[in-house]
Amino acid sequence: MDSMESFNFCEMPVAVHRATLAGRELLFWAAARQADVPFEMEEVSEVSKLLPEDFNDDGILNSMCACVFDTVPALCWRLSREAFVGRALELGSGMGLPGLWLAASGAHVTLTDCHPGVLRLLQLNVDLNSLQGRADVKALRWEEEPLWLAGFDLVIGSDILYEIPGFSLFNAAACALRPGGRLVLANTIRGASVGVAAIQRHAAAVGLCLIESVEAAAGEAPPRLFSPRRLMSALPARCRPCQVAIFEFRKVGDGEGKR
Repeated sequence: MDSMESFNFCEMPVAVHRATLAGRELLFWAAARQADVPFEMEEVSEVSKLLPEDFNDDGILNSMCACVFDTVPALCWRLSREAFVGRALELGSGMGLPGLWLAASGAHVTLTDCHPGVLRLLQLNVDLNSLQGRADVKALRWEEEPLWLAGFDLVIGSDILYEIPGFSLFNAAACALRPGGRLVLANTIRGASVGVAAIQRHAAAVGLCLIESVEAAAGEAPPRLFSPRRLMSALPARCRPCQVAIFEFRKVGDGEGKR
């Protein structure tokens, strides 16, 4: 039997953690004793366990439930570069740290995911940080277009693109954003099929124009700024397994057309 199939996800330990990201302290439920997190976080509660109803039949998503990913510090750093107080949407929120960071900074944020355990932990994290009224939690699959998925000023995502089907995130972002709204995506650079050129191509196909890109090692504030043309030519040649890139896109207006 495959090790993932034999693992009892209901035994997954979780705990409340404290961490400071881009100068702001957050409390959050996440996997207990998680190794290789690229920033300092302290467990501040007893270890608990998720409930059977917190899981579904998707072994991959179950295995990622409650994890915190390498791109979180880089995305929070990017968000800290400006004062944003509009409507924001986080896709594939996981534990929701970038979205919680935005809400604590004054934005109104909708945190989304499709996994039942993640959605429960997200609501707990909103409550832990007393962000009721600033942050709400909704279930969302990227191929869906619910009525509420419209009129957002900003969409964010942290390490949510792994394989080709994940490009549907751009359809969800384009649906959610108002004309002129922005998508800020922090992602680990992987193979060519989901690499820089493919990301730019799929985004452009739904009217999202790349306007800025930044690279960093996982867990670090990005030190180098690239124009789209320079990133396209330079980044893949130096791609490292731990390399993170932050992409910023703008949704073109109705009269601008897609590039």
